[in-house]
Amino acid sequence: MTTEWFGQLSGGQTSAVASVVGAPGPGVPSGGATGQVLAKIDGTDLNTEWVTGGATGPTGPAGPAGPAGADGADGATGAQGIQGVKGDTGDTGAAGADSTVAGPTGATGPAGPQGDAGATGPTGDTGPTGATGAAGADGNDGAVGDTGPQGIQGIQGIQGEAGAAGADGADGATGATGAAGADGTLIAVSTTAPASPATNDLWLDIN
Repeated sequence: MTTEWFGQLSGGQTSAVASVVGAPGPGVPSGGATGQVLAKIDGTDLNTEWVTGGATGPTGPAGPAGPAGADGADGATGAQGIQGVKGDTGDTGAAGADSTVAGPTGATGPAGPQGDAGATGPTGDTGPTGATGAAGADGNDGAVGDTGPQGIQGIQGIQGEAGAAGADGADGATGATGAAGADGTLIAVSTTAPASPATNDLWLDIN
């Protein structure tokens, strides 16, 4: 886990220092009563127990100051400060004397007030002809003209010779069988005609 803290330095600058925090330790074991303290049982790491301690003795004298530690690593560069307020524009300098040698171009100054319009310059040469534009859309169809006079009839051509007779065509397929005919009318066979024959009856004279 890495943390950062920021401190204000002289001159309005900010410095950032990063520190690394180690993994958490085992902590204090649970248990213990009021007035008890944590004591080592033996030389084994983390082997402790709660014991009832005696009265606290007087504080001993302070030991001598240890030697100064080595300088720490430089902290990370701080964030850029806020841009300062723009200063006032300086006064325009006096015009220099005219010279035949052109000096280096100075920095562009602030735009002055617009001057009066100058006289119109001479007309420039005509530029080259531009590229041909795209073709325009087709115009509408014109009106239909009057019908012209009828032409003279042409001469009749010579009649051609008769062509040869074509070959006989193949026999057609056999047609389907026709439907069965209706039952015939009853014929009465007798030597004497009946006195009152029925409609559609036929009488055959066998004499």
